[in-house]
Amino acid sequence: MTAHEIQTVCFVGSGTMGCYNSLIAALAGYQVVLYDVSAQNLAATDLKYSQLAEPMLAAGTISKHDFTMAMQRVKLSGDATTALGSADLVSESVFEQRELKRKVLKEIEDHCQAHCIITTNTSALLVSELDSALKDGCRFAALHSYLGIALMDIVGGPRCEPKTLQTLKRYVKSLHCQPLLLKKEYPGYLLNALLGSFFTSAILLAANGEDTIEEIDRAWLAYSGGAIGPFGLMDYIGINVIYDSWADEKTEVHEQVISKRVTAYLKPFMERGELGISTGKGFYSYPKACWQAPEFMKNKDIPKRLYQTLSTAIMQRAILVYDAGVAEREMIDQTWVNGVSLAKGPFAMFNEWGVREFDVLSKATQADISLFSEEQMNAIQGCIALGEYL
Repeated sequence: MTAHEIQTVCFVGSGTMGCYNSLIAALAGYQVVLYDVSAQNLAATDLKYSQLAEPMLAAGTISKHDFTMAMQRVKLSGDATTALGSADLVSESVFEQRELKRKVLKEIEDHCQAHCIITTNTSALLVSELDSALKDGCRFAALHSYLGIALMDIVGGPRCEPKTLQTLKRYVKSLHCQPLLLKKEYPGYLLNALLGSFFTSAILLAANGEDTIEEIDRAWLAYSGGAIGPFGLMDYIGINVIYDSWADEKTEVHEQVISKRVTAYLKPFMERGELGISTGKGFYSYPKACWQAPEFMKNKDIPKRLYQTLSTAIMQRAILVYDAGVAEREMIDQTWVNGVSLAKGPFAMFNEWGVREFDVLSKATQADISLFSEEQMNAIQGCIALGEYL
């Protein structure tokens, strides 16, 4: 059942996320307009839609008939007035460049009706950085999706009205996704914030030179019960995406230090064009990556230390997110469980380990990879001292 306030949804930008989000909306029964200023980009969308539908068809979550009917609800447009004029909801997914997004959002507002809700699918920018581009921010929010994961972050802009957020929450539910309505903005929202610490800790371990990517992935697979390790997952997402997230200018001194270490490690992959699954090679070679073979885990001495470091980094980030007042522990745990298909979230793991073990591992992890600033570590230690998470 669709959200009654929304009949037509316009998606601005026909890249992967624009096509994915528009397909999900069309499958849910909405009339969809996919808008792009590039005729060439629009001409390539048939192939993108087919590729995006393949895993859904293979998993049996949709039928060929569902896909055919959904595509009949999608219209392509290169004209802003036509595309935006009838929209009840707009989602922009243009490149992650602040000034470009601000320019596009202003243009969207100029062509939309007064009741239209305007959203950004940004993953790298904060909604507050974009809000002032609009004259009226009462219907502006971040509505951030994850490719292939039925989760969507919702964060209201500084001027966003509560009723707008409730409408977006109903819309997300109508897409058969879990809405994550955050109390306040946070870099990376929930899942990306946790994944960011997961990926960065793995890269820093490898950059130290003592552990290989295979050993790090193998440890995660052995002890977490997960189906894919951090480097395998980064290959799926795209090494370029990880690189770009750290290549942007950082304001905090500690982030600048981490940025240099991470980008230095990833730069050779970027220069060789080895970006992951999309290019046939990244940290592993595809289509038959060695981590996917049964032999990858056989007869191996797998140290638990690497799994503990990765898990500790995730728990540390979860504590910081909670301490910042972004979301409750239950939502953070559920986001991780649903997002990466694991049995336990970071706070459940924390309670299983206990304060003493976590405290020891937290200090050891910081000494090993220095993921967090001194201020962040003090905040983590302060929360632990209060016994707040037991």
